[in-house]
Amino acid sequence: MIQHANPRAVVGLSDEARDDHRQLPLWALPLVQWIAIALPLIVVGWLVSGPLDLNQTEEHVNVWFADHRTAWLNHVTVLPTKLASTEGIVIVAGLAAFWFIVSRRWPSLAMLAWALAAELSIFLVTNEVVGRPRPDVIKLDSVPATSSFPSGHVAATIALYGTLALLATRRKASTPWVVIAWTFTAVAAASVAFARVYRGAHHVSDVLAGAALGITCVIVAEHFAFRIAEWLQGRGDDFEADDLLDVDARDVMVDAA
Repeated sequence: MIQHANPRAVVGLSDEARDDHRQLPLWALPLVQWIAIALPLIVVGWLVSGPLDLNQTEEHVNVWFADHRTAWLNHVTVLPTKLASTEGIVIVAGLAAFWFIVSRRWPSLAMLAWALAAELSIFLVTNEVVGRPRPDVIKLDSVPATSSFPSGHVAATIALYGTLALLATRRKASTPWVVIAWTFTAVAAASVAFARVYRGAHHVSDVLAGAALGITCVIVAEHFAFRIAEWLQGRGDDFEADDLLDVDARDVMVDAA
C-alpha cells in the first residue's frame, strides 16, 4: 500500500526550513547587531558635535545648572552617580550572573552578558570616534579620560536594570515584582541622566544618546538570548531552553494538535 505524506506536515516542515534559512547564523548575529547599533550612533554623534554644532547651544543648560547648584542637590546626585559607576554596575551584574549560573539559566546569562558587552564596546568605540568635548563648566566629579558622547553611565544603567526587568517579565514573575523592576529601571535611568548633566559631566544630547544605546542593547540582547534558547532546545536541553522558551506548554500544544 502506498502511504501518502501529510500535506500539512510537509508544508509545516518547509515553512520552518525557510524560516531557519532566513535567520542569520547564531555566530554572526552579535556582529550584525553591533554594527547596526554602532554606525547610526556614530553618525548622530558626528552630526551633534560637527555639522549641527550643538555644543554651545546645549552648554547653556549646563551653565544654568552650574549657576543654580545647591548643597542638598550636590549631595543627592551623588547616589545615582555611584549607582551607575563601574563598581556599581559590576557588583550588581556579577551577583545576577552568579545566580544565573547556579540556576543554569544560560539564555538569561547570555542576555545579560551581551547587553552589557555590546553597550560597553559600542560606547568606547563611539566615544573615541566622535570625541565630543565635555561641557565647559566646573564639574563636581572627577571625569574619566573619555569624551562626552554618549553617556556611558546612562547606557550601562539601562542595559543592566532594563535587562533584569525584561527577564523578570519574560519569566512571568509576579506583577508587583515586574512593576517594581520597571519602575526602578526608569527612575534610576532618569536620576542618572539628571545627575550627569547637573554635575557637569555631559550635555543633554549625551544622556539621550546613552539612553537610546542602553535601550537598543536590551532589545538586541533579548533576541540573541531567544536564539540561544532555541539552540539549546534543538540540542535537547529543554531544562535550559525553558529559561526563556515555554517548552512544556509548547509540547502540550503539539500533542493536542
